[in-house]
Amino acid sequence: MKSRVVKIGYNPGIHFRPADKITTKAFEYKSNIEIIKEKENAYINAKSFLSLVGAGLKYEDEVLLKCDGEDEDKALDAMAEILENINQE
Repeated sequence: MKSRVVKIGYNPGIHFRPADKITTKAFEYKSNIEIIKEKENAYINAKSFLSLVGAGLKYEDEVLLKCDGEDEDKALDAMAEILENINQE
């Protein structure tokens, strides 16, 4: 299992479009991918659109990103990149 602390880089936060991009990216990997809001003790499955939308992730929130599986290194790097640098097209 690999983990990294990342900051949500999209202002105003994760809503429908960014959640769709995150979920789509997460499904590219076989690993289990969790986003953890430690302050609220909330565990969010990155492959669940509804969990992402309902999590209330806001701009510059610090979260713990955990990846566990055969491609966890690649998944961690890709998911950290999208969470930190996501933008709306």
